[in-house]
Amino acid sequence: MRALVVAGILLAAVGGAAARGAGDPATELAQKYAPVVKIVEQQRPCGHGEPYLPSNVDTSASFDFVNLLSALIHVVTLPFVAVVTTYLYFDLVVRERLAPEQAPRVEVLPAEL
Repeated sequence: MRALVVAGILLAAVGGAAARGAGDPATELAQKYAPVVKIVEQQRPCGHGEPYLPSNVDTSASFDFVNLLSALIHVVTLPFVAVVTTYLYFDLVVRERLAPEQAPRVEVLPAEL
């Protein structure tokens, strides 16, 4: 049974690759990047200032869900970033204050000709 499933997957992959490779490269490129368009009849006229809102037909998640998810990620990560940034700032300040004072080195550079 397992061998039949593996053989079926391999046959489908080889057949798909052969079908894709059989056409003209320009046609393949055009089909790959062709936009997906759905033409519908508009039931009512456009209102004044009504925006055109194009959308991707392949989107499966709603915009509100994506906004909620990004907000949750920010709620979780921003306090961590704030704490790390504060620790880094104070570490650099303390390191600068505790560093021994060194006189600036003055070297005479050779003149360029």
